[in-house]
Amino acid sequence: MLKAATGAFVLGIGATPALAVEDPDVLFPTCDKTPTQADIDAAMTSHKAGEQLYERGEYDRAIENWRDTYRLDCTVHAVLINVATAYEKKGDKESAIAALEAYLRRYPKAPDEKTITERIDTLKRELPPKAPPPPPKPTITAPPPPPPIPKPLPKPERPYGITPWYPVVIGGVAMLTGAILLPLGMSAIGDAEEACGEARACPKGMEDLASKGNSGRTQVIIGDIALGLGAAGVAGGLLWQIVLNKPQIVGPRGTETSPEPKTSVAPALGPGFGGLSVTGAF
Repeated sequence: MLKAATGAFVLGIGATPALAVEDPDVLFPTCDKTPTQADIDAAMTSHKAGEQLYERGEYDRAIENWRDTYRLDCTVHAVLINVATAYEKKGDKESAIAALEAYLRRYPKAPDEKTITERIDTLKRELPPKAPPPPPKPTITAPPPPPPIPKPLPKPERPYGITPWYPVVIGGVAMLTGAILLPLGMSAIGDAEEACGEARACPKGMEDLASKGNSGRTQVIIGDIALGLGAAGVAGGLLWQIVLNKPQIVGPRGTETSPEPKTSVAPALGPGFGGLSVTGAF
């Protein structure tokens, strides 16, 4: 039901967009100015135009006209009820509540205060539930950098390379030399003993044979030494290769983690034995 706008008019509000329920004073601010007769006449004209627009279902334009009415004469508070009714027709219940609350504020001793209060409560119950606030956007953090790719381990290598094979080869050559010298020397000794006897006193004219016998003895001695040294070299080289020259991951030669190996091979002679002496720092 529309309320007729009667009485004096004072400066009210201009056309403003609908605000939230809890802020009707902003939507319909107070006024403290007495309207002139021109204001009252203009307000009445605007009110009648709003009624016609409302009847035609043009609620937005009706609301604007009634707002103009209240702007021109804010002493006629009943026009706020018309505004609220138009908002209800539009389905804008929040703005309707704001207009009714503004009516009660502007007209504290309104005879229909109870009815308006009940109407406000009914509209509030009919409001759709407020949508929950959107969930916070997930914080996008940069993924941790991938762990560094481990460097491939260097290919295992023998720390002494082919060095252990040197005494093996040298020892093999020495053993071959000894194997050749021994039978040659033994043969020469045998020929001399057969001709000169075990006394080693060769008759005159056989000095060459005696010299060959002496040379044979020298060959036997050298052959024995060569065999001994050669066998020691082969055994030492194989032991070095098998035990101390296993494949392993080593740093560059000459560094603190992999110092240069220091080895030396030398003949070792003594009473009753002969061989190679291998010394080194591993």
